[in-house]
Amino acid sequence: VKKIFYLLIFLTITVSDVVAEESDLPIGPLGKPDLNGVWQVLNSANFNLEAHAASASLAMVEGPIVPVPHPSTVLFGAVGSVPAGLGVVEGGTIPYKKKALKKRDENKKNWLDRDPEIKCYLPGVP
Repeated sequence: VKKIFYLLIFLTITVSDVVAEESDLPIGPLGKPDLNGVWQVLNSANFNLEAHAASASLAMVEGPIVPVPHPSTVLFGAVGSVPAGLGVVEGGTIPYKKKALKKRDENKKNWLDRDPEIKCYLPGVP
């Protein structure tokens, strides 16, 4: 009985490795995965891929003591708030280059003008 048990465990591990290696990802013209299509996030990574604290809004401005929601987002109420998230990046932080980090911060600061979702552009659709 012990031998059969160990044999079943061995076969399970072996088969799962083979199945995990097989992939049906479409390949693009340059040999890289084709990631076209509509993508949907079902967790807090929609707001930030890195771990983040809860916030009253994505658009915050300096307040008298602490940052407060931008006046144009106050009407959103709880819908405009950002839930805390654990993040989905291995290692915790994205290794941005200085120029990219500057662009990310600039986009975050100008979120109301630059976010395609606010302009009703569907995610993943050109």
